[in-house]
Amino acid sequence: MLKILHSFVFEVNHSQRLRDPPLKAWILASADRTVITANCTCTAGQGEACSHIGAMLFAVETAG
Repeated sequence: MLKILHSFVFEVNHSQRLRDPPLKAWILASADRTVITANCTCTAGQGEACSHIGAMLFAVETAG
């Protein structure tokens, strides 16, 4: 059975450290919008809680 996956890749600009390079973040989701895995290059992204991933999910949801 073929499993349909969606991947989203983002560059996230810093809101305070404007001279720092953008962060890299990505999400892998199934066809029913279940998040399979996600990652961000920020410090919090190495753990389990990253606001950048949350912001990406919000952006994808509002985009349709």
